[in-house]
Amino acid sequence: MNISILKQFPADYQSWLELGNIYLAQCEYITAAHCFEELILLNPECANYHNKLADIYYSIGNINN
Repeated sequence: MNISILKQFPADYQSWLELGNIYLAQCEYITAAHCFEELILLNPECANYHNKLADIYYSIGNINN
């Protein structure tokens, strides 16, 4: 995934989704959360993005958070 695409076209939701899923596969939850936050800004009515972001936040959290 070429991140420079998102610098030129920040409203490309498919690229944000693909990048978020790549980061999830690599267990990089904080950067995946950023991708899904961007998706929610682009489409706030999509419940799937909200649910995925909640799952990511749950994965980031630990006993101290």
